[in-house]
Amino acid sequence: WEVNFAPSTIPIIESSQIATLENSLAEMEKKIGSTGAKEPDIYPTMVTLHQRMGLLDPQKLESMRTIASKAKTGLEQAIPQKEQLPPREPAVDKKVKELYDSCQRWMPVA
Repeated sequence: WEVNFAPSTIPIIESSQIATLENSLAEMEKKIGSTGAKEPDIYPTMVTLHQRMGLLDPQKLESMRTIASKAKTGLEQAIPQKEQLPPREPAVDKKVKELYDSCQRWMPVA
């Protein structure tokens, strides 16, 4: 008698993907300085934010849009002046770049 058994690889692949996502999340929390254990649950915060956004009327939203547009224009005008600023620490630049790269990887997921 022979017994042939071929386990399904789908659960193994799924658990590997979940582990990869958990590691990425832990890495982002580490970079931000959040451990997750001391932080409040984000769901109630999101519900509160959604409720507050519902209270905004269209005029207030348009006002906020105008302010954001002006801020964007101001930042675009400030970019050429960046060269005049004193040099920054390379460690800070590296950490900012790592956070930016992490956010860029998560943007398609969001």
